Amino acid sequence: METYTKGKKHYKEMKRESGNRICKKTNQKYQGTKSFYVLEERCIKSSSTKRDFFFFFAQQK
Repeated sequence: METYTKGKKHYKEMKRESGNRICKKTNQKYQGTKSFYVLEERCIKSSSTKRDFFFFFAQQK
């Protein structure tokens, strides 16, 4: 997992494949080992696997 910095806030990158770590709506809170708020969702084409990967940039609470 990558960690990103936006301003003074740190964000973690989570994949949709993570099963119980899925949040489909922006700013919706999800419960896991830690709580996150989804800030952005984007789709990336992977040329190696021919699949779409969804990444959620969430601020750690």
